[in-house]
Amino acid sequence: MFCLPILKTRFQGNENIGVFIKTIGDLVFIPKHSSTSFKEKVIECFGTNPIETLIYQSNLLGIFLSGNRNGILMPYIITLEEYEFFKESLEIPVYPLDFAINAFGNVVLTNDYGALISPWLNDSEAEKIKEMLDVKVVRGTLAGYPVPGSIAVVTNKGGLVPPQTSDEEIKMLRGLFEVDFLKGTVNRGVRYLKLGVVANDRGALVGELTTPWEVETIIEAFGFE
Repeated sequence: MFCLPILKTRFQGNENIGVFIKTIGDLVFIPKHSSTSFKEKVIECFGTNPIETLIYQSNLLGIFLSGNRNGILMPYIITLEEYEFFKESLEIPVYPLDFAINAFGNVVLTNDYGALISPWLNDSEAEKIKEMLDVKVVRGTLAGYPVPGSIAVVTNKGGLVPPQTSDEEIKMLRGLFEVDFLKGTVNRGVRYLKLGVVANDRGALVGELTTPWEVETIIEAFGFE
């Protein structure tokens, strides 16, 4: 299926699309009852039919979900119906986790090679994530923030970090995720990049307010040139 590498959009009038949409590998998750026009834009961008679902009857999929081609992390508070839907719809393992922090999209930044997780997660939780996602795991902040999944975006082709990220941090990220990183913003200067960038190896959706300069940086960061 043909796809366009980068498109601007809103979700229900909100340019913070990364709160509601999540890409994991080639899978794209969007909230149930999304409009037809929005689904068509997702298909146009990623070249695949999105999976419509909820987490704990919430449409905040980008907040709650994280993972890679080896597994998907989700909060233990999901309903039985939601869990069974994931189990029946997906070919990769799903892991409802009873951690003190359940916003996995915010505290876990991962691709198929590595994961940077929040220092709020303890040793036992870090080990579980390592086993479930089958990647190297580093616990720490990024650009001074304890929520690496909110502040940065990474795929198997590249990554984007906020301007205040240090050169030493970028060097660490390159070693962990095995891809290059660029500094950038989204939605006219927003540094919480996950809010406005939803990306995988095939394409990226960005918030409607994203400037042409920001788009160019995103295209280069994720290797869509």
